[in-house]
Amino acid sequence: MAKDSTPVEEEPINKQMLEQKDFLLNAEPVARLTGNEFEKIEGKTLKEQVNEFFNSIGNGVISAFGNVLLDNKAFKSDSAHGLSREKIATFKALPSILNKGIAILPFKEHKAGVKSGMIAAPII
Repeated sequence: MAKDSTPVEEEPINKQMLEQKDFLLNAEPVARLTGNEFEKIEGKTLKEQVNEFFNSIGNGVISAFGNVLLDNKAFKSDSAHGLSREKIATFKALPSILNKGIAILPFKEHKAGVKSGMIAAPII
């Protein structure tokens, strides 16, 4: 209730949001990670290992938004936000997440001249 005792209208939860929540909480994981993905290899950087993996899958995957390029730029962009062991492992799951996940933020221009969106999927 607002200070003036007027009931505050709550935003209705739409059907799509409920379906997204159900998928993320109850669907089978699209990938299973061990935490040992991309372990340290003498003479190879993490960047080299991830890029070799991206190369091995053809540097891309089809997602809810269309073709997504997975290359050094993708690694650089994602790693700029910091890297933890968990985040490093998720590079292996990216193809499955992008291919089998659901759009939770529409693909559109969120910043001037830059289109982006967000895809999510359950992983363990």
